[in-house]
Amino acid sequence: MGRLVEYSLGGKAPLNRSPSRTVLVTGGSAGIGGQLTLSLAQAGYHVYFVGRQSDRGRALEDRVQDQGGRATFVAGDLSSQHGVAQLADRVRALLPPRGLDALVNNLGGVAPAPRTTSDGVETTFASNFVHPVLLACLLLPELQAAQGRVVQMSTGYHHLVRLTRADLTGRRWDCGMNVYGRAKLLSVQAGEVIGLRWRNRGVGWHFADPGMAQTPLTRSMTPRDFPWYGRFLFSPVRHVQGCIPLEWCASSTLRLLTRTPPRDTGAYVLPGPVVLPRALVGFDRRAGANGLAFSYRWFLPEYRPLVESTTGE
Repeated sequence: MGRLVEYSLGGKAPLNRSPSRTVLVTGGSAGIGGQLTLSLAQAGYHVYFVGRQSDRGRALEDRVQDQGGRATFVAGDLSSQHGVAQLADRVRALLPPRGLDALVNNLGGVAPAPRTTSDGVETTFASNFVHPVLLACLLLPELQAAQGRVVQMSTGYHHLVRLTRADLTGRRWDCGMNVYGRAKLLSVQAGEVIGLRWRNRGVGWHFADPGMAQTPLTRSMTPRDFPWYGRFLFSPVRHVQGCIPLEWCASSTLRLLTRTPPRDTGAYVLPGPVVLPRALVGFDRRAGANGLAFSYRWFLPEYRPLVESTTGE
């Protein structure tokens, strides 16, 4: 179900509709990200959303503006660390002086086979951990200026896997979804640590689990992306995905940004009304600190000092 739909939160608490609030959504022109762009604009945010296809991005930008919202499409290719840095420069030039209220790291990916980026990092770990962390570090001054927050898109799949040293050193590959789950698990564990360290800066770090729906990513997947023992579930899961509306998936991020105090760092939000103080599985501060420290070697020399200085102890 790829159709973008109108959405409003239920409940009595008022939405924050301040006209000055800004949010950046990566992968924001289609799928769950496209719904987030629409829903957050309806909630009163000026949404800067990132995508690679200009035609699709401009069409969504026009749609939001026709409905009275504010959205700005920002073209960007986040497949490399240099691409992330270039995007940060473009966004910085567009933002108002008060900074950025929220960064939603929605873009991720599942590689169908072992491969590395042009920077030499395993692709799935790069797209789900390295590049989101780098973007957050590059935009930290803008987040601090607005006392904002980072929302890292999570997944229930990270509850089904274990992260080992072999994963961090690139010596283990079983299937795309398991590697994806382990990348998301590292994102949760290390993100908890970054959030605690950024709390003194006035910047929160949170997690939103969107559940599952039919998106460009899920439509591109095949049974081989899943472990052999779970492939019999591929067809029924795909059917269920087609029945779940995108606005339900967007509700976790929308609720987090409109209902949860910015400084409640570490909040883990499920679709609908559920807000957890932390992930059900994966919270391990020691493992997170070790994983974060190991990951510094994945960043290019141009960006490693920035990441280490902003996320380290």
